[in-house]
Amino acid sequence: MSLEKPVLQRSVTSRIPTDAGEFRIYLYTGDGKEHIAMVMGEVSGKSGVLVRIHSECFTGEVLGSRRCDCGEQLSCAIRKIAEEGRGVIIYLRQEGRGIGLPDKLRAYNLQDRGFDTVEANLLLGHQVDGRDYTVAALILKDLRVRSIRLLTNNPLKIDRLRELGVAVDKRLPLEPTVNEDNARYLMTKAVRMNHLLRLHSIMAKAETVGRTSLYFTGPGQISIREEELSGPGAGQVLVQTLVSAISSGTESLIYRGEFPEDMQVDESLPGLGGKFSYPLKYGYSAVGQVIDTGKGVDPAWKGRQVMAFHPHESHFTASPGDLIPLPMGIGPDDGVFLPNMETAVNFLMDGSPLIGEKAVVFGQGIVGLLTTSLLALFPLADLVTFDRYPMRRRASKKAGARLCLDPGEGGRLRERLPGGADLTYEISGSPAALDQAIMATGYAGRIVIGSWYGSKHSTLDLGGRFHRSRISMISSQVSSIAPEFQGRWTKARRYDTAWEMIRELRPSRFITHRFPVRQAASAYELLEKRPGEAIQVLLTYQE
Repeated sequence: MSLEKPVLQRSVTSRIPTDAGEFRIYLYTGDGKEHIAMVMGEVSGKSGVLVRIHSECFTGEVLGSRRCDCGEQLSCAIRKIAEEGRGVIIYLRQEGRGIGLPDKLRAYNLQDRGFDTVEANLLLGHQVDGRDYTVAALILKDLRVRSIRLLTNNPLKIDRLRELGVAVDKRLPLEPTVNEDNARYLMTKAVRMNHLLRLHSIMAKAETVGRTSLYFTGPGQISIREEELSGPGAGQVLVQTLVSAISSGTESLIYRGEFPEDMQVDESLPGLGGKFSYPLKYGYSAVGQVIDTGKGVDPAWKGRQVMAFHPHESHFTASPGDLIPLPMGIGPDDGVFLPNMETAVNFLMDGSPLIGEKAVVFGQGIVGLLTTSLLALFPLADLVTFDRYPMRRRASKKAGARLCLDPGEGGRLRERLPGGADLTYEISGSPAALDQAIMATGYAGRIVIGSWYGSKHSTLDLGGRFHRSRISMISSQVSSIAPEFQGRWTKARRYDTAWEMIRELRPSRFITHRFPVRQAASAYELLEKRPGEAIQVLLTYQE
């Protein structure tokens, strides 16, 4: 639709007295739908006109549904324009963010099953937000409005209008009333659609008396439990989780029962104490919002988005010192990758790649892909990766690998690197891959072993060329910093480096699946039975 060739025409004009005051109503037709502009005062040729561009919501405006804030937004906009004595309400006939009423009701059913409003639209085959504001721009042009102050919480709407030639001078917010039925919907709009809402107040309303926690209860068994949770104590904050990331390597071992008995989960992290034994809470990366602070905690913490090394659960209390605030410009979907990116940064520090070296990476799960992405930033002579799943090999190519091979194609590697690799990473989680890594590495080369095999054992062929190859095998684990770096590097410095790499690489592009936490069993079943279909799986908590 072009602003140079308007397809709309103003067909009827009437006077409409309302409780808020008298408006003129203009009916526009021509695109197969009937759109309305409610105008108060003189707007022709005026600048800074107060405008609300509102999309139809039958359930919220006519039936008074508490699932959304649409009816309230329309009423509030009418009231604000009446108080000012001049302005425009443009009412567009695009129900359910453009999906129509039937699919909007189907989306409600999906939301009742645990999916959020974004996931529901995608599952029904629609865009997250399919609205088009061309008609609104045409109406403003017809009304000869020079510039507007827009009543909206949606920054995307501002961007689209400006692309259409509308001069938006300022954004004015519409603060919603939060209730138990719309809290999750508003939270999803704020977190996943970047609507400019005061999230901490929404989440505080959404909070229940307890928390939802995920437990591994036996091989192949997941339990979701409701638990009591007291508020934050002195020196603590209360966090409500937005998303948490599943570690397909470590958590698959736990899911299968392949962890070493009596081994500490991770003594270096406060949220992961205790030993590996069922029932077990586990998870390594949760991003959430601080919704309450205890005595002695700076109130400025309230409302912050933070990352924590914490198991999968909807709420938790923590000391501020155990939380890592998300830097400006990094949202939850990227922030949840901090542990994996820190691991990849650690791998590169331990491997110390040099200019002109030839590197090989076995395993292109998420940590392998991040490692490949970082290696691709170096001026290497070659970068070859291995993974048995085609989807991950395609992702590896996009991440910067020069060649991506199936593990059965070792002959192609020998043809490409006849002298072997200078630097090899084994990050596949498969003990058999370590033997392949040795075979792929050249004289005096380095092998960084980042895999955790759990209770599985590796059988190596250390005869033949290995005895004379002077290969160095380096075990790498992110809980500590290599001794040679400890004089100059701290955990904080490594975090800062990982954040910068997240900002540059935007790892959220590797997310392939999201599951509501109550459907976590389906997530682990996917990783166990169809691992080639997934790269990074997130659990969501906006219920």
